[in-house]
Amino acid sequence: MLSQGQRAAILELNTQKVSKREIARVLKVSRLTVREVLRSGSAEVPALSRAELCEPYRQQILELLPSCKGNLVRVQEELLAHGANLSYSALTAFCRRHGIGQAPVVAAGRYHFHPGEEMQHDTSPHEVQLGGKRRKVQTASAVLCYSHMLFFQLYPTFQRFDCKVFLVEALRYFNGATERVEIDNTHVVVLRGTGRAMVPVAEHRPPRGAKRPNPHPEEALILKSVPEIADYVAALKQHSRKLVVLALRQLLRMVREYPRAPLLAAVAEAARYGLYDLDRVERMILRRVAHDYFLFNNDPESEQ
Repeated sequence: MLSQGQRAAILELNTQKVSKREIARVLKVSRLTVREVLRSGSAEVPALSRAELCEPYRQQILELLPSCKGNLVRVQEELLAHGANLSYSALTAFCRRHGIGQAPVVAAGRYHFHPGEEMQHDTSPHEVQLGGKRRKVQTASAVLCYSHMLFFQLYPTFQRFDCKVFLVEALRYFNGATERVEIDNTHVVVLRGTGRAMVPVAEHRPPRGAKRPNPHPEEALILKSVPEIADYVAALKQHSRKLVVLALRQLLRMVREYPRAPLLAAVAEAARYGLYDLDRVERMILRRVAHDYFLFNNDPESEQ
């Protein structure tokens, strides 16, 4: 069953005019699943309709909890003694879903991410069974903050080269990069220096409530170079069929590569007709560049 994050990702990509085939490919689900989510129009995970195994024993569980001092192992033993064939995992899952015998977890806060905005990378030590022996390994993980897609690998050690290899393979697995990668504090990702003079490039996320940086630095660079197209950039973010970060990167490349006059003329025409397909806008720029900079004089007398 799809998670709420995956269902939300399908709905968001659909609003950005991404095809059902492409959504299914990116999220690695079937097109039938994509259609079902779009038909429902909701990111909420459908409630299970099947009966719960522990439901007939709810009253017994509630009565046993105080006498067993909240110990679910003892509760399960008492239920088994009275003929209830329930596993410990089924009992704990039932109690967790219904808040029986435990205080509900209150979140300290929430972070909000847009598709393609951020990926988070972290490492942690673990012990695993390899070749019949227990060994310590380093687990490296990468998570897309919006869809919660996860990629992880195990390494005997995790040095700077291992980190480079991991990040490359993670981006290949996700079939692209996010606008920002948040890397937990680590000595293997270095900005400059060594030893005590080493300055790490990674840092923890700022506290909740702290001002976040501009989510689209490409937009600031575009507007710094050609402030005349500010209205078009704002409209592009609303109407582009591509992810916003990808559209802004393409537009920034065009701003850097093409002469100012044909670029402004093409963008003005695109804005007039509500055209936000940057591939077509780029062809419009190239036609103007060819016309203005590659004129040929076919008069033979003028060459003498």
